[in-house]
Amino acid sequence: MSLNNAHEGYDYQDLISSYFILEEILNGNRESIFSIDKKHTKGDTPDRFDDLVITNGDKIQRKQIKYSNEQTSVRLTKDYLSADSHYKIALHKLYESWKALNTTHSEFRLCLAWDEPAEENLLKVLNLQPSNLSSFDSFSTKVFKIDINKLWEIEPENFNRWDSLKQYVKENNIDRDEFQTFCECLLIEVSLPKASLQFNSPNELEEILISQAARLGVGQYPNDDVNIIDFLVRLVKQVGNYRTSSAVVTTSDVLKDLRIKTDFGELQQKFEIDQSKNVKSDCKYSSFYNFAVSSKKVILSGEPGSGKSWFLTNLIDYLERNKTTVLRHYCFTSTEDEFIEKRVSSNTFFGNIISGIEKAFPMLTKVKNQIFAANLDELNLLLQNIEEPLVIIVDGLDHINRVLSSSISLSKEKTQILENISQINTPDNVTIILGSQPVDELNFLKNDFSYREHQLPAWNIQDTKELVIKHGITQVDCNDEDLITLIHEKSEGNPLYLTYILLTLENSKVVSNDLIHSLPLMISI
Repeated sequence: MSLNNAHEGYDYQDLISSYFILEEILNGNRESIFSIDKKHTKGDTPDRFDDLVITNGDKIQRKQIKYSNEQTSVRLTKDYLSADSHYKIALHKLYESWKALNTTHSEFRLCLAWDEPAEENLLKVLNLQPSNLSSFDSFSTKVFKIDINKLWEIEPENFNRWDSLKQYVKENNIDRDEFQTFCECLLIEVSLPKASLQFNSPNELEEILISQAARLGVGQYPNDDVNIIDFLVRLVKQVGNYRTSSAVVTTSDVLKDLRIKTDFGELQQKFEIDQSKNVKSDCKYSSFYNFAVSSKKVILSGEPGSGKSWFLTNLIDYLERNKTTVLRHYCFTSTEDEFIEKRVSSNTFFGNIISGIEKAFPMLTKVKNQIFAANLDELNLLLQNIEEPLVIIVDGLDHINRVLSSSISLSKEKTQILENISQINTPDNVTIILGSQPVDELNFLKNDFSYREHQLPAWNIQDTKELVIKHGITQVDCNDEDLITLIHEKSEGNPLYLTYILLTLENSKVVSNDLIHSLPLMISI
């Protein structure tokens, strides 16, 4: 083999190894481990399946890869499987590797980008296997197994002119039953896709890799800054680096080395509540949840400070305690939030919801068209495959236009969360709850998309008393019903203003009716 052919062989090995690595990722096998061009046998025992070893739990795939292009076309012949001087795939040497490495769930495969066999002496010992054993779904190869009854006949014993094998069997006293097991484990795959070894003029294998990269979600948010061809060039180069160092790497290592975002671009979704001052009512949450489930699509509206986010965050806690799956997206958490602009973008909205689905239903990864992409189509696809009750909560929608109007980097096109919400297909088991101040931007959801509005009730006097108690203001006698009533009336049942009142009272030496009356009206705060 010439030096150029040898280099092409390595280049093809890197390409086909890249294919198998991507296929593991696309099939949801995130725990797979890849050993590339690393010997696993000991001493003088050959390892003829060391080009690529894929381990996933107790399942192991061992592959030997051979390549020929259109100019140096190679056809599988009997000589190649009989004598070991050609391509190092003689059956008796493959058997030695198998014997040293075989486990209950191991597959041993020759991956040959060669033409299928034509000579009668070889075809008679080969059994064509079902097409589902091919390494490719959308490309036709042929997979064979050795028929030991045609290779190594008994009564009388006859090796049908496989002289090297016969000599090996006699010299090493090989057990025929064991060799038969080897033949049943060995897969010989031919007619693998050819490669141009250049992505700018792709051949069959490069086209398959391009399709894989698209299915991975390369070029789509959150990897929309990555070009598919650039990604594949980096992948194949990285696999070449693994090969030259006989590396053992995980799926996570590969994705990290290629700087692929696998979190869908999610942001932390947390609305901070001081639990020492948290006022809860499971009765209220249960009642609202029943209303939401019966309505399917709900807008929870309330004036500033009415406690919408407080209520929704406690609702999430209530639902999770009752084993109901909840997904959330906060368009706003605080004015100090470093991601204040990202939270109102459509991309982040999809990223958070899809990330939540993957964590709650990890097996659904396999139904996605683009594994790491976050967009409307992928969200709708996932929702159609969820069978148990699911609640999606989106809060702070009234902040979108406020953030947009003060931003120099955001655009209307990038912040169309409301329009995106209107296009979500909601199966009967999915409930969507939106939290917002009363703003005109939500009217089209009520008028055209069957969203029902629910006004968040003002706090009652019992809620007020509970928060007063939790603040523990020594100057306030919580048994003084008149004082509690005065505080409640002053707050108008608004939790934010009530908190302001209580913080003011905490800093006062003496609490009196006159002090409470002197506080500014809520509208002034």
